[in-house]
Amino acid sequence: MTKVFPIIGWREWITLQDIRVRKIKAKIDTGAKTSALHAENIEIIKKGRKSIVYFDVFYSTTSERKRRVSAPLVHERWVKDTGGKETLRPVILTEIRLADHVWDIEVTLTNRSKMKHEFLLARDAVKGRFLINVAKSFVLTKIKKHKD
Repeated sequence: MTKVFPIIGWREWITLQDIRVRKIKAKIDTGAKTSALHAENIEIIKKGRKSIVYFDVFYSTTSERKRRVSAPLVHERWVKDTGGKETLRPVILTEIRLADHVWDIEVTLTNRSKMKHEFLLARDAVKGRFLINVAKSFVLTKIKKHKD
């Protein structure tokens, strides 16, 4: 029996439910191994044997207001950016929603203020779940016309 995968565009609207980020525009990037979220003022606080990451995120793509949130630190990972520079980034686990699809993914936190998209949904997060139509945007999450 052949599995049928839903088709998504190269950009989709997502929600990161655990950290209360709603309606953020995600770029689907199969060239990137790990998903990345734009975060500011990142702090890792050790609490006993566990560590918590505190960071500022925007409520949504349509908001300029930030919110301070926290999540357990899963681990830290060396990540090479598009310019080839390696940085050590905190990794959290969060629930993602893309249309009716909900699952947990690992996300690195980094300053993406110079990037066009605040969230990068990487191949580890979409592998075995979706097919990507690189010629279209917002295939599963049509909200309204967007200007980019």
